Amino acid sequence: METPASATIPKYLLNKFSLIDLDRCFEYFAVKLKAVKMGEESITLKLFGDKDNIKQAVKGLYSLINSDYKKQAQIDTEPRKRVPSRIKDSLNESEEAYRANYDKLADQYIQDCFSNNIKPHPEVIDGFVV
Repeated sequence: METPASATIPKYLLNKFSLIDLDRCFEYFAVKLKAVKMGEESITLKLFGDKDNIKQAVKGLYSLINSDYKKQAQIDTEPRKRVPSRIKDSLNESEEAYRANYDKLADQYIQDCFSNNIKPHPEVIDGFVV
């Protein structure tokens, strides 16, 4: 027997779902999404279908929400790229060693710029005769 029902879900849980996504979720469980009421902190869904199907549809929606949050958490916790050893070593160097390394790399950069007819950055030109 088909019955009307409503489900109130916190708004922040559904911020990544469109109405089409919600409709597909409920359609999969043979439940009709009749109306959506947006509140300040929650969203009320008006559903129509078999009582057991409605329960399964709401459980299915929450499993979609959980899988979406797990996927987002996995993206956020992916390992960061390793810092190249040349950069890591330069962080631990003394000021004189850093300056010598910078001068060497800046000199190479300016030579490459002039050989390829590229205008170098003004920050690098300071201290070099052009």
